[in-house]
Amino acid sequence: MSADCIFCGIAAGREPASFVYRDSQIVAFMSNAPVNPGHLLVIPHDHVTCFTDLAPNLAATLVRAAQRAALALRGSELRCEGINLFLADGAVASQLVPHVHLHVIPRFTGDTFVLNSRGGVSTFENVPPREELDRAAAAIRVALAAQQGAAADDPQRVPIGPWYRLASDVGASIGPRRRCGSQLSAWSVRRRVGNEHGRVHHAGHQRP
Repeated sequence: MSADCIFCGIAAGREPASFVYRDSQIVAFMSNAPVNPGHLLVIPHDHVTCFTDLAPNLAATLVRAAQRAALALRGSELRCEGINLFLADGAVASQLVPHVHLHVIPRFTGDTFVLNSRGGVSTFENVPPREELDRAAAAIRVALAAQQGAAADDPQRVPIGPWYRLASDVGASIGPRRRCGSQLSAWSVRRRVGNEHGRVHHAGHQRP
């Protein structure tokens, strides 16, 4: 890890963040300057500047985690009709933090998201309070719990191991699975996020 890297600080628990998931390899947390509610980042623990320098197995883990996060967004109470994945690799490509990070951005009809003037994602015009980011993180964690329940009944859905240890602490009831299409929702989550918010923490750390 790098002592002066903000993302290393978040991964180590030294910097505040609204965590969605963490394990020994990756961390997922809410963007402090989301373009839409639910916008999150997936990063490796290891301080690697360029995506092309990631070990292949770690790159695969990063992308699989982003896929799980995207699926959770579709099944959450947050508005999500589509997903953008965005990774800026290098300063000329508008990478602002020199630590690999993959944006997972929920989209919906009528949103105003466009790339900024530098070709990047965040404009920093919207910086929500921590409480709002915590609520979004809680909503996604509830949907991750729903993924666990569905995966147990679906042998074609391969879990990614430790991802589910956090989700299993939530215990959400789920409705029938839906296909990705015009009604974009992976699962219908019946449990209210408010019951879960403030109770579930990322492993070993107090939520800031």
